[in-house]
Amino acid sequence: MGQLLRYIPAHITNANAFLQKLQSCRLEKGYVMESFDVTALYTNVSNNQALQAVSEMMTQHQVVMNLYSLNVPQVMTLLNECLQCNVFRCSGEYYKQVRGLAVDQKLAPVLAVTFMSKVESPVLQRMRTFYVRYIDDCFVVCPT
Repeated sequence: MGQLLRYIPAHITNANAFLQKLQSCRLEKGYVMESFDVTALYTNVSNNQALQAVSEMMTQHQVVMNLYSLNVPQVMTLLNECLQCNVFRCSGEYYKQVRGLAVDQKLAPVLAVTFMSKVESPVLQRMRTFYVRYIDDCFVVCPT
């Protein structure tokens, strides 16, 4: 699943990647730097929305992705099954997540990043700004 992240232009993996991209940004007169957080990203992304975003991206890039002898529908079936197992443990008690992606699920970050890419892509195509994101932490340079 992590293979998908390389096809998400706004996604950065760490602080060094952020600094490297920021060095290529020209701060023009009348532009400001802003940072913001997507509130409760994991719990606000439904499993179906996440699966749809992943399916679209996998279909678009399946020729260059290693799907380990599976096709996209088979991978999507496996992902769906994994998302149905959304039980987590807190203070020794077990709970079932009833809304959104389970925060402690290993797939959650990739699914959330892929979903965010689908949401932000149409906006970023129209805007000529500098924009990067690490999961739910966003940074933009834009006109005031």
